[in-house]
Amino acid sequence: MDYLDSSGNPHGPETTFSAASVQNVLAVLYLSGLVTGTTITYIEIFCGTAIASETFQLASESSTALFAFNGNPSFNPGLYRMQFYVNAAANSAPAFTTDFTFTA
Repeated sequence: MDYLDSSGNPHGPETTFSAASVQNVLAVLYLSGLVTGTTITYIEIFCGTAIASETFQLASESSTALFAFNGNPSFNPGLYRMQFYVNAAANSAPAFTTDFTFTA
């Protein structure tokens, strides 16, 4: 399946994957108006439990950030949620959340 349109923009993002055949998931986060030094945090949640997180600062202004998630060597079947925070204060709401499912 072609995931990019003729302009190179993503369309029809997949939200269900086979744990038997997919080992990596890519997420593209569009950054509008974010400047150098902006802090971005992501939290990966599996079936309601946080399993990974990372925080970084933008080294330069950019229009996108690419996140690659590896099943290491495969993803467990179930519901995954990615939460992204921008310059987040404690207990703030995520700026963006996406869910995806891996089937057996």
